[in-house]
Amino acid sequence: MAGKKTYTFIDLFAGCGGLSEGFVQAGFLPIAHVEMSGVHAKYITMNLIER
Repeated sequence: MAGKKTYTFIDLFAGCGGLSEGFVQAGFLPIAHVEMSGVHAKYITMNLIER
């Protein structure tokens, strides 16, 4: 049998990324974070993408 499965997710209406952070801590791999608000998108970039 193949190795361990990797689950992925897309976060729509991501806000500041709290739900995404929970998924990442649970072992999921993010594909995309979608947020129209510039302020919240900046938080996502700082907290989830640039670490």
